[in-house]
Parts: sequence; C-alpha cells; structure tokens
Amino acid sequence: MRRIVTPLLGVILAACGPSEGGSGPSLEGARVRGSAQVGGEVVATVDGHPITRAEVEAAARAGGVRPTVALRRLEDELILALAAERHASVPDPSVRRAMRQAEVQALLARTVEASEAAIDPARLEEAYAENPGRFVAPEERRSCHVLAVVPPGIEEPLAEAWIREVVAELEAAPDPVAEALSIRRRRLDQLPFEVVVQEVVGLTRENASDQAYVDALFSLPTEGVVPHPVRSEQGWHAIVLTRIEPARHTPRADALAILRDEAVARHRAGELEQLEAEIAHRTPRFLAPNLPQLLSLPGITESAP
Repeated sequence: MRRIVTPLLGVILAACGPSEGGSGPSLEGARVRGSAQVGGEVVATVDGHPITRAEVEAAARAGGVRPTVALRRLEDELILALAAERHASVPDPSVRRAMRQAEVQALLARTVEASEAAIDPARLEEAYAENPGRFVAPEERRSCHVLAVVPPGIEEPLAEAWIREVVAELEAAPDPVAEALSIRRRRLDQLPFEVVVQEVVGLTRENASDQAYVDALFSLPTEGVVPHPVRSEQGWHAIVLTRIEPARHTPRADALAILRDEAVARHRAGELEQLEAEIAHRTPRFLAPNLPQLLSLPGITESAP
C-alpha cells in the first residue's frame, strides 16, 4: 500500500515525537496524561501538557502567522503526538519514536488510505465526459509579422504595396524571421502609415482575435512565409510562420488515472480532517482566560496573515 503524501501527513508524523532542534511542545519523558494547568507562562494545555507563551511566540515568528494561528498549530501537533503516544511504553526514545511512527502509519492506512476503494469508477467516467476539452491541447502556431497599420474601412494602396515588397524580401531571405525583425532598424518614419514588427506566440484557431490573420497562418502546411499580403482589421501583414506545436491529446486511460488521483487526494484530505477532528474531540484542551492579552506579541498582531 502506498503511503499518503500530504502536508497534513507530515504534521502527523512530525508530531509522533520530538525532532532534533524542534521548538514545539515535547512529550519526551512524559506519560500521556499531564498535570499542567493554565496560568503564568502556560497559555494552554492539551490533556494536561503545557503550551507556553514563549512557544507560541517562537512558532508565530517562525511561521509569520498570527499568534492564535500558531497556537492552533501547536495544539494540533500536541493532540496528534498524544494520540500516537497512547500505547508507547518502551523506555528507549528511538524505539518509542519508531513505534509511534508505525502506529500512526497503521492508523492512516486503516482510516485514510483505504479511501482508494471508495472512488466510484462511474463518477470518474462522468468527470471525464463533463470536461472534454481538459485533456486536449489544440494545435498552436507561432509567428512573426510586419504590419502596416491601416484602420478598417480605409483603403491604403501604399501600405498594401509596401507589404507586398516586404513579403518578397522575406521569401528571398535565408532567415525570414531575422529579416522581418531587421525592418525595425529602417527609417520607417518616412512612411505615411505606422509600422509594427512583432512576434506572436500561442495562437490557436479557437483563441483568434483576428480571424484573417489566423486563417492565413493556418493555411501553411509547414513553417515559412505566407506568400501574399494579408488584410486584417489591423491593416496589411507580411507573416512568417515560425513554429507549429502539434495538438496534444491525453489518452483516455491516462486521463481517468489523473481524475482518480485527484478524487483520491480530495477524499483523503477529508478523511484526514475528520480523523484529526475526532482525535481533538477526545483530547481535553484548556486555554488561559486572558489569552488575547497573553498573545499580544510585539510586531505580530491579529491583522497579520
């Protein structure tokens, strides 16, 4: 059986025992039920185990979160660690930690990883049918063009004639793209119309804003120069097709596998959330009555992220 790889699983396993250099509440040397009470530096307890103001402050600053958020995270870590500690009675810390990890993995296998069997194949088929375009990427074409700007409805024979000359230059050039880009260096201010030279990427038949341009671009079977001037809503174009990205289609079996993985991930997330809630419900927690004042840390306010 595969292990779950989720952020929450990392929290659960990290909570199975103290890691080297950790700053959170420690259970080393403690039997599950503690005797601490809120008061003084202790701002909260989980099943009798203390969480101090200093720990909250350190967690808040390390995570860049509000103190209340840091406190909830410390509580969750302690709750899960206590749940894993329940049956660990071996004195050796390394053996105890290994036992706790194995126990948590077994718990997750029983309550969460079994969720794969809960995924309905019929629902996956429905999801596949409901998203026909998700697993198909249409053909894309890249281009470079020289545009003589002419507003719609206006005749500009000089612009058409000039673009026709540019098309001939591009067809004769060993590198049409370089030739097109070099036009930027010419003295274009003497022409009676504006000239634009640019590269265009990612055009498909479906996302065209200028149909005449796209029709000309997709008329070529391979990369090269469109052999005539193209009139669009923007003006007259000399167009070079620079690259063709073929359409990509994800095989149906692969698409269903992707949808299944997504469904399993959603189901597991829900199961983990429910598992954590059940453990938390069974674990006594107490907060200091003046918690808002105790967690008013310099530079970290409730308006923080």
